[in-house]
Amino acid sequence: MVLQAANKKIKKYDIASPSLENLLIRNEEFKNNFRNNLLFRLMKSGQLSPLEKREKFLGYLHIWSVYFQKMMFLKSALCEDPAFAPLFSQHLEEEYGHDNILFQERKIKTTKADAILEAICNWFPAKILSFTPYEQLVLVNLCLEAASTIFHEYAVPAIDPNKQLKYLQLHAELDSDHEKMGLPLLENLTENHYSRLFTIQELSWNMFEALMTRIAELSIEE
Repeated sequence: MVLQAANKKIKKYDIASPSLENLLIRNEEFKNNFRNNLLFRLMKSGQLSPLEKREKFLGYLHIWSVYFQKMMFLKSALCEDPAFAPLFSQHLEEEYGHDNILFQERKIKTTKADAILEAICNWFPAKILSFTPYEQLVLVNLCLEAASTIFHEYAVPAIDPNKQLKYLQLHAELDSDHEKMGLPLLENLTENHYSRLFTIQELSWNMFEALMTRIAELSIEE
């Protein structure tokens, strides 16, 4: 299931003249495809609502949250481009410590280790080391933050219908704005540059699909 999620196909746009407009059009299709992820089907069916399943889910989500923090620290610490550095610092400030908030809100503090989940989570901070700031913007904002807005549409009703979890409420409020951060920096690039961003975009979405699928599988595992 995870391998299938990591190899989703998307409609091939004519990229003879790639542009920011086409990048954003494709992003909407990736977002729509993401709504079919196994995790959201489990949430809608109520399978993650029982306390035991809910706590397992929050435990595995916390693992991802820790890696997300590592990625954000790396992105900000390694950026020396004055066009990107203030934006990356602002984003880090608004995300800082959210993993600790989630940990404190969990009732069960231990989570069974899973090598597949760890490997997928580690891919994201590892890519910060080789991606350019433009590519990092596509990975973090156009993919992860856009995906997070959809995630919270399903997670809040299924996991926190009374809206008591601060972690979920924070992200439900912030992620829509984060998705749009830095878009002007992606304007007026070369065709070759946009072609590369198209590749990063598809790879990033496929990896996050795989990540959420693995969390779903682990959450209902007996």
